[in-house]
Amino acid sequence: MTRQCPVTRFGPEFLEDRHSAYEHLRAADPVCPAVLPSGERVWLVTRHADVREGMSDPRLSNDSTRWQQGVRPYAAAPDLEAAIAQDMLNADPPRHTGMREVIAEWLTVARSERFRDHLADICAELLDGFTVGTVIDVVRDYTEPFASRAAADLLGVSHEFHAEFCRLAHQIVVAMLNKHTDSDLVAPSTRLLDMAKEMIESKRGAPAEDLLTTLVAAHDAGRLSAADLTSTMHLLLIAGHEGPTNLSGSGIQLLLTNPDQLDRLRADPGLLPSAVEEFLRMEPPLDLAFPRYAEVPITLSEVTIPAGEPIMFSLVSAGRDEDRFRDPDRLDIGRRERHHFAFGRGRHYCVGAALGRIECQVAIGSLLSRFPDLRLAPGENVAWRPSVIARGPARMLVQL
Repeated sequence: MTRQCPVTRFGPEFLEDRHSAYEHLRAADPVCPAVLPSGERVWLVTRHADVREGMSDPRLSNDSTRWQQGVRPYAAAPDLEAAIAQDMLNADPPRHTGMREVIAEWLTVARSERFRDHLADICAELLDGFTVGTVIDVVRDYTEPFASRAAADLLGVSHEFHAEFCRLAHQIVVAMLNKHTDSDLVAPSTRLLDMAKEMIESKRGAPAEDLLTTLVAAHDAGRLSAADLTSTMHLLLIAGHEGPTNLSGSGIQLLLTNPDQLDRLRADPGLLPSAVEEFLRMEPPLDLAFPRYAEVPITLSEVTIPAGEPIMFSLVSAGRDEDRFRDPDRLDIGRRERHHFAFGRGRHYCVGAALGRIECQVAIGSLLSRFPDLRLAPGENVAWRPSVIARGPARMLVQL
């Protein structure tokens, strides 16, 4: 059975108050056709139960090359296009499985925990540059450089590339999220790919205890193709920059706009891991999960989606579903209901979930410990990213 419903458009009004828009869709049209700002038509899924079912359905494919034959998403050289558009997030088994297994060796819970002290050192270095009573943009000055440094250090990016890597990562994320022209994306991505090739050769000559050395060794042993190697490195650099930046920024914003919960956390810092789970539920760093394509017709909430059509699941909407969470718009850093999908679900569950949680804990915990009187600066203090894909503050002025 296919039920007719209106087409959703992600215009400025939608993005201005997406939580209200999603609340309406969950009640009236939980599975509906939608048009992305790029003009691409997709099916949008917003209820928690449908997101849970759909994201774990093995009949849904992530390999866009199977369903968009002849369509080149970016006007780029083949190796660059592979790095941008054919990474692990856009792959099915067995290719996806092979790439994931190599990365997973480095992103276990135990290894991520061993990285905690180094993350704290990065935070301390950044915080040393701030003075009590001053106003900073906590995204530009803290969460973004923290995330970039952490991603670069995990991979083993040499210090000579650090500053340029952070600049390029920011340019690429802005171009991808704001749907700029191909040239806006291709130019920094080309330079980043050139840097990646230089670093790959460097690791061959001087192996180290880092993730990039592991990736290079996997390629040289025949476990990863050349395209798999560059696309995986590109993905880790960008995702490692974007996810922690958004999650830490959203967490700070939620705490500063909910002073009762901020006081609760200050009184009991042991609640920080639980608080991060609540941030992930209320404002996941990624809203619309990457498109999936149905191998056969799929029915969700009495709507049948034809085979081959792109489906996108709203992680933001699922986290605020009133049928799953009690009082879903209220921040409760001790909440026991943790069935969010901020890190995905099924075979594409984020391989870096443990590290992402620790990064947010360290970034926010270090900031509150160093500046216990932190508050939002007066006036227009928060601007959110104008993106349908990512979710997080683009700017947030705080007084230390």
